[in-house]
Amino acid sequence: MTPKKIPSPAEFIAEALKKYAGKKLLIDAKTGTSLTYGDLDLLTKRSANLIRSFGIKRGNVVSLLLNNSLSFFTPWLGAVMTGASVHLISTLSTAERVAYETDLCETKLLVSEARFAKVIEEAGINNRKNIRIIYLEEFLKKLAEFPGSLDKTDYGSNDQFQLICTSGTTGKPKAVVQHNGMVWPDIQAVINAYELSGDDVTLLVNRLFHVNAQYMSFLPMLVLGGKVVVSEKFEPELFWQSIKAQKITYSSLVPPANIMLLKHLPMNKSDYASLKFFIFGADVLTAEDHKNFVKTTGVAVKQVWGMTETGCAGSASPPNEPVVFGSIGKPIAGAEMMVVDPENGWRELPANKIGRLIFKGPMSFREYLKNNEATIKTFAPGNGFFDTGDLCYKDSDGNFFFVDRASLSFKLKGEYVRPWDITNVIKRIDGIEDAFVHFLTEANGDKAIFACVVWKDKPLKTPQDVWRYVDGERGKPNGIDWNFKVKYVIFIPKILVGAAKRDMNSIKELTAKRVGGENIPGWEEMFADEKS
Repeated sequence: MTPKKIPSPAEFIAEALKKYAGKKLLIDAKTGTSLTYGDLDLLTKRSANLIRSFGIKRGNVVSLLLNNSLSFFTPWLGAVMTGASVHLISTLSTAERVAYETDLCETKLLVSEARFAKVIEEAGINNRKNIRIIYLEEFLKKLAEFPGSLDKTDYGSNDQFQLICTSGTTGKPKAVVQHNGMVWPDIQAVINAYELSGDDVTLLVNRLFHVNAQYMSFLPMLVLGGKVVVSEKFEPELFWQSIKAQKITYSSLVPPANIMLLKHLPMNKSDYASLKFFIFGADVLTAEDHKNFVKTTGVAVKQVWGMTETGCAGSASPPNEPVVFGSIGKPIAGAEMMVVDPENGWRELPANKIGRLIFKGPMSFREYLKNNEATIKTFAPGNGFFDTGDLCYKDSDGNFFFVDRASLSFKLKGEYVRPWDITNVIKRIDGIEDAFVHFLTEANGDKAIFACVVWKDKPLKTPQDVWRYVDGERGKPNGIDWNFKVKYVIFIPKILVGAAKRDMNSIKELTAKRVGGENIPGWEEMFADEKS
């Protein structure tokens, strides 16, 4: 029996746009402006022809530096229809990063917005003869000059669909090659895991340069004939207004949003009665926060774990099983996940033991662009599995729990320390905006845990007060369930909020200098527990 052909993104996108031509597909959350499937079909075909007029052929790279809007989809899907590989650039990128990514991906065409002109100029792209730049405003004006029909293109399952660069927390970003064949299996798994249908309406608030917005919101609804309400960014008040106005049935969010959603929660539950569930992923959602959100809102929360290397989703809360608070669920259809010890031949670990998560499935990526060394290292577990770089554990019922990125965690005396536990405790203190917890190696060779704390405004407590609070939470329920102590608490400038995720090594280097006695502006307030 011949296996059923897996459709490429270009093929299933074209089929859906034609099949549901008369139905409404996209709605702007703020203005109410909308596009039907048929509208987007015409725009996509004209976009593909416009892109081809720039000399773009199958396999060439088209880069997009665009914010969320209804207009995002026109160049994105148009590029896909040409057989080009789409390189999505984060709108938070520095000029240095834009220059690095476009060089790595060998961009031929860059579609952006005028608001990013300065970043593009500083990246030196204006002076690169091999890249054509067109701004969205001009792109959209030119569409009317091109036909609304498209010549057939062959799309291979091994062809590149997208190039998306990693965060580069511990080094230069790597470009994940998403090939055509991995997309359909992941979308089908998402549809099955969350029992989605063409009657669903999703509120898309995550950035479209990230796979979560694509695979959890837009693509499933496109395939099923559903609706997508698009927001440029996450705005809590607009979020709840949109749910009421558009009768939203689900939305995919990152866990930090839960605090803002609760703060702006409508008094009347009938205002969000259409909601079936929320999906939370891409960060840690503790069991306590998970339970509290469900109890307060009365809306189910289903977690998802995944990464660009898995398309998007890799695990999800099973549809016919009770939700386990704090769990990222079980492997999606067709996938396999194991928690292993990379220092012991990648052997599987017993239940409730923290180890490295490895993954395989038809939605797996195969390579990092032009980085054979990283590809080989990532697929070191063998048998088709790749090392996700995440620390997890699995309970006796087969539910997986995300702990942290391995690069952000560390071991003391043979046990993993979970910085997230300490960060969560610190962020309970009123007035604290962010915290970064890791370790440094002292002159005597001992490892010492430090916490860098950022206040929203001026400090409301001393570093020693923060240390006392954290120390008092050790061993408590919803506190810190291990005995290692924090030695250093340092207040650092607000400008470094989130910087740890962007440049962890720099934060560690500055901490080591401050602990060593060096004077660093803005890092003056520090407490050291000499008994630790």
